[in-house]
Parts: sequence; structure tokens; C-alpha cells
Amino acid sequence: MITIIGCGPAGAFAGLNIAKQGAEDVVIYEEHQEIGKPVQCTGLLSEAINPLFKPPKKCIKNTIKYARIIGPNKKAVRVRFKTPNVVIDRTLFDQSVAHVAEKKGARIVTGVRLHARKGQDIQLLETRTKKLQTVKFSKLIGADGPNSTTAHLFGLYKNHENLIGLQGTYKVKDLTDIEFFPHIGEYAWAVPEGDGNARIGIAAPTSTAKRLFDDFIRQYTKQHISNPTTIKPTTFKPPRPSQPIKPLAMQNGMIPKWNPKIPVSDKQYRVLLVGDAASQVKNTTGGGIVQSMTAAKALSESILSGKNYTSSLRKLNLDLYLHYRLNKMFNKFSDHDWNRLVETARKDSLAKALGDTGRDSIIKLLAKFALKEPNLIRYASKIF
Repeated sequence: MITIIGCGPAGAFAGLNIAKQGAEDVVIYEEHQEIGKPVQCTGLLSEAINPLFKPPKKCIKNTIKYARIIGPNKKAVRVRFKTPNVVIDRTLFDQSVAHVAEKKGARIVTGVRLHARKGQDIQLLETRTKKLQTVKFSKLIGADGPNSTTAHLFGLYKNHENLIGLQGTYKVKDLTDIEFFPHIGEYAWAVPEGDGNARIGIAAPTSTAKRLFDDFIRQYTKQHISNPTTIKPTTFKPPRPSQPIKPLAMQNGMIPKWNPKIPVSDKQYRVLLVGDAASQVKNTTGGGIVQSMTAAKALSESILSGKNYTSSLRKLNLDLYLHYRLNKMFNKFSDHDWNRLVETARKDSLAKALGDTGRDSIIKLLAKFALKEPNLIRYASKIF
């Protein structure tokens, strides 16, 4: 039996692809009672998701045609996406993938989490009754998030590094573009989700995340955030400068940083990691749904064909390695470097290349940039 721990997009999609072949029984265990909750994601997807799993219409909250990358001096490059990006209801999306996995033959059990190893088997804990059960498996797939219990129990939690993501949902004025601030924390964002709401957040190390988030919201409040709809304008009292405006909803969670030294399986390829458990995330933006589902597809194909899982990840790992290196370069940037890079990207040819290539095609994008603007090579010395 193939046992999957975690029923997010990575775990459910791996189960879907294995189960539809009917080769082995597939059981997916989800710690929470309801799939897709709690939400810890901005839910922004590029067109790269469609060949993997096209989001059902009910999942889509907004369609976005433009993004603005903003430097410290407030100057920005505006990018028009060749194919619009979508903002999804993450709970509905996760549930949609899980529903298809069940239709293909996977069995999903909620309210159960991985508790311990027991020889060659595992022990699962029912979160409500606290009952333990021992489960045998032929393959164990850890899709249980950045602080993966699977990875910890089987000695695979090595070289992991996690950021803290803090995000609030706010009422906003006149925001139609994605706004991305690569110089704040590791990065910060404002994503319009529709109906006058935006998901505004920051990713940073634990020690600085709360302070940076509060500072970012204070600054952003001055430009975009409107009065809560539940408060009449005549009675609204603006928050004191030291107090950021309260969000309609607040989310937080760990964002893993990919590292080429993170193991994705044991030596026998009996225990395998996928998605956030394997840190399969773009270090430059924190995006990971497309990458997790790409890895889940590669994992399922490797299990079914008997091929090496690590080898199946070669193309994805190359993309993630470039994001890894770019992130290291960006962490050395001064405000002057960011301003100069944004100013360079404001050139029509580069802005068009950004929009035409797609956010999840980093190799093509870097190649286009090198051809259109050879002067960008000056940043290469910061990569290493």
C-alpha cells in the first residue's frame, strides 16, 4: 500500500496520479478535519498550473493581467502577463484536487496525523479520539508541509530553512495589479483577490517578520487601504501612526527555502518527500503550488515506472536552483542595486519579456534578459 501523509496539492496530486493507474492501493492521511484549512497561502497561480490541474471556475476569485515590481525609490516596472494569472480560493482548490484523487481511486482519511515510527511501519494518531493505529506501507510519501513529521522521523530533515509568512486580507482602494516589493524582508506582496479585498503580506526570517510586516502595513495603509466596510465613515477613527490597521483576516505560516542539499528520499526510495516537505518552492517569490504539483507528478511516475525519483526531478531542480542562486544574489543587493535593476527592467523590451515568458519559466526568462540587455551581466558577480 502507498501511504501519503498530507492532503494538500502535492499529496492529493501524487495520490491522484498513482491511483488512476490502479497499480496499488493509495491512502492519503490528512491531519485536519477539513481539507484545505487552515489557509496559509496567497493563492496566486500562473498559466503553468493548467497542464497539471486546471483550477475549476468555482475556485477562481480574480483574474489579473498586470504586475508591478516596485523598488525602494517607489519607481516600478509594470508587466503585462501574456496569459492572465488567477487568484484562487485555496480551500476550494485543495478540495477539488482531493475530490478528483478520490474519484480516481485514492482513499482519503481526515483527522489523522503521523505520530511515530514503529520498526518498518508507522503509527498514526486520530486527532479526536487519540487512538493509535499501526500501518504497513510499501511506499511512504511525506507531503506534510515545511516542518514535515515524515522528514523528521526518517532522518530526512536536513539543511532545511524556513521563513515566516505573514499575510492579512484588507479592504483596498484602486488596486488592480499585483504589487511585488523584492527589497522588503525577503519579499513582500499585495495581491487583489477581488471584491475590493487584497492579500497583503511579507516573508522574512522569524526574528524580523512581525516588525517588518507591521512597518510594511503602516506604509501601505497610507496609499491603498480603505476604511473597513463595517465602520461608517462618519465614525471612523484612523489608527495612530504606531498602530497598523486591523485586517479582515490574518494568516501566517512557514515558507520553506529550497536547497540543493535537502534530501527527498531515503536510500531505498521507500520514503519520499514532496512539496513543502521537500522545500520545492521558488526562493525568490515563495511560490510553490506549481512546483509541488510538478514534483508530485514526477514522483508518481517514478513509483509507477521504477525510475529514480531524484533523477525525475532534474528539470524542476534546475529551475529551483536558479531561484536559489538569484535569491542569494538578491540578499546582497543594496537599495541602489534594486533601484538600478528596476530602472533597467522598465525598458519596453525587458518588461515585455517578463510578461511574455511567464513567472514559472525562469530559464527562458534569464535567457531572454541576457540577449536583450547584456549589461545585466554586471549582477552575476553577486550570485556567488
